[in-house]
Amino acid sequence: MRTELLLSAAGIAAIGAFGSGWFVRDLIADRSEARSAARLAESHVVAQRALDRQSRAFETERRTLGALRPQSRTLINEAYHDIPVPSDCAVRPDVLRLLEDARARANAAAAGQSGKPVHGGPAGTADRPGESHLGG
Repeated sequence: MRTELLLSAAGIAAIGAFGSGWFVRDLIADRSEARSAARLAESHVVAQRALDRQSRAFETERRTLGALRPQSRTLINEAYHDIPVPSDCAVRPDVLRLLEDARARANAAAAGQSGKPVHGGPAGTADRPGESHLGG
């Protein structure tokens, strides 16, 4: 009977040691997982801040470019609306130059070239001898 009691106590001690070792290992794993999650959350915050900075820079640049873009459209609209049409319906040279420059800039931008204004006669008249900007 004494042997059975000793074996029972040894079995209980072995199960307790195994269980407590498993419990300690589980605590260590939980702590390690919590640290990994904290590092991941921190890196996510850093990445989000960088993305926010880039977004703010993009939006600022977009607003700046948006403020610059309507100027030529406004100028053209003012030319159409603010200048009275002569009785012979001929386009004034300064208005024609304004429209031709805007057209040249738009075509150059569509082709991926520089959109510098072309001051002079209408574009393409040198290619067609005998034609003037008034259709003659």
